[in-house]
Amino acid sequence: MIYYVDIYDPLWYENTSTPLNEACWRGLKDEVQRLIDKTGLQERGKNGWSPPLAASYGGHIDVLCLLIDVYHCDPSQGDDDGVISLHMASYKGHLNIAQYLVNECHVDPDIADSSGNTGLLYSALGGHVDLVIMFLKKKCNVSQVNREGSTLSLLACKSGEVGLVDQLKQFGIFSEDDIDSNGCGIVHYCAMSDSVELLVYLYNNHKSELFQKRDCFGGTPLHIACEYASSGFIMKMVSIFGYKVLLEADYSGRSSLHYLCSGLVDKYCITEVYNKLTAPCDIPLLMQFLTFNVHTKGDRHKYISLNINVTKQHKRASLLSTLLKKTS
Repeated sequence: MIYYVDIYDPLWYENTSTPLNEACWRGLKDEVQRLIDKTGLQERGKNGWSPPLAASYGGHIDVLCLLIDVYHCDPSQGDDDGVISLHMASYKGHLNIAQYLVNECHVDPDIADSSGNTGLLYSALGGHVDLVIMFLKKKCNVSQVNREGSTLSLLACKSGEVGLVDQLKQFGIFSEDDIDSNGCGIVHYCAMSDSVELLVYLYNNHKSELFQKRDCFGGTPLHIACEYASSGFIMKMVSIFGYKVLLEADYSGRSSLHYLCSGLVDKYCITEVYNKLTAPCDIPLLMQFLTFNVHTKGDRHKYISLNINVTKQHKRASLLSTLLKKTS
């Protein structure tokens, strides 16, 4: 059997940090048993990454059942940031695993990691309507907000899935006025996804001022789209508002083209997993602030290495070249 693995997966380093984790991630059940019998289950991987997390992320319920039912792994055990198997199954859209963990292993569906993200929020981030519906039927907290200030509506827009946004509207729980801690709204989050379909949907069904809304740094949705090199979103915005919008500056004088050139993104201390899943996929480093307390002595930040998508890097360079020619 051939196993196809995305070499640009944002959690590549976690899932390959030990031989056992990698075997679980790839779904190699016989190899998992061999490694456990040989070395046991004590070794943890990067940032406390464990075999159940790797199996859940990879979508291999047979391996996860082996780990929990035979080797008695704790289904609620998380990594160093409290990210558990339910969170990863929810983000990746593995409904059968999420149902197994909640219904048979009795994992609390409302449990949050240290970033404040629950299974419901992770499923929205991943754009999975079926999982979101499962959590809603379990009466999970729809008002949960993570430490970044991201709500269910914002993360649904980050996924870029029109069907999910429409489903939240049908449940009466979608809010077009939600903003996160930085003042980013639903169109800012859509810009991160590069979903032209969702952009058009929001443009046709929501107030126009949302498309020029600025965050607390003066960044518009177009600034964010350039930071993420969301080419489809950028070109659609340009077709609506004209190329001159690319030259509009944020409060520090940086235009959208400056954002497109950016090679580093700052994030507050959420979790390594959440930060990697939401950062631009073509940057090498993420600067993560460890504390909000400016009076804390010593280093207050660290750099997180990301698994670089070189294809997206090339697209960013090509996009920059095109836009520079159009605005010169």
